Amino acid sequence: MSLKGTHTCVMNMTSPSMGSKWVQIVKQMSVWTTELHDFLQSSSEPEEGHTYVMYHGTSREAAEQIKAHGFHQSRDGMLGRGVYVSRDVEKARAYPRGLPADQRVVLKLRVNVGRVKRIDRQGHPLQKTWHDHGYDTAWCPPRCGMVLSGLEEDCVWDPDRVEVMDVLDTRPAPGVAEAIGATVGATIGAAAKATGATIGAATKATGATIGAAAKATGATIEAAVVTVEAAGVAVEATRTAVEAAAKATGATIGAAAKATGATIEAAVVGATIVTVEAAGVAVEATRAAVEAAAEATGAATLEALEATGALAGAVWRALNW
Repeated sequence: MSLKGTHTCVMNMTSPSMGSKWVQIVKQMSVWTTELHDFLQSSSEPEEGHTYVMYHGTSREAAEQIKAHGFHQSRDGMLGRGVYVSRDVEKARAYPRGLPADQRVVLKLRVNVGRVKRIDRQGHPLQKTWHDHGYDTAWCPPRCGMVLSGLEEDCVWDPDRVEVMDVLDTRPAPGVAEAIGATVGATIGAAAKATGATIGAATKATGATIGAAAKATGATIEAAVVTVEAAGVAVEATRTAVEAAAKATGATIGAAAKATGATIEAAVVGATIVTVEAAGVAVEATRAAVEAAAEATGAATLEALEATGALAGAVWRALNW
């Protein structure tokens, strides 16, 4: 905010028409600051024998009775008998359940916790009997799964340990909400403007980066295209060489086949002629052998006939002697 805006704000605060409203705003801010401090403390375990600011939600009518006569123990509850309170004012604001918000108030309390027992799960052995073991307060930590809201809760056995400090109206005073809303709105507006400027600058820088990246990518793609074209030329040359090699190989194979055929033909003819000639020689030899055998057989037969004739003549002569 500028110095001029600050000066105007001070002037408005000191004017008769706005003075009381700003006093209410300051008081409300003070209450919220206290509540924030208590909320930050509510996650830590209460220390034994210490006194803390705590809260209890109730109806307007019941609040008057408590102020006049003090607290009474609840007959039962999640932690058994006792006075149920919390260091988290938001936990107290939710009670009594089912009662309209304009009929609810929050009692601000001063509580001496005495000896404290931590109860952090359902079914804890001392969940409802902690006082029988010498404890004055049972403490249920936030976010332990025992309370649906996830906020901390305390149960004080002795009502005399609890003292009412103030009754807090949870409804903002007339005009306070509007004034706070205007202040918050102006703050959010300034933050939004600054955020918008930051986003704009970031968007511009991002656009420039994307443009440079796109340009570099385009150059890379163009180079890749050239490489692909060169590869295509190389592939075409390879294909031509393969075709020429195939053609040459085909011619070589044809010539080799022709030569091989001629060689086989010559070999077959030659072998056949030799075989036929050898067969002719064998036939001629066989014929000569047959002729020689026949001639030998004829001579032997003639000699046998002559001998037989001589023998027959001799026999005949002997018979006729």
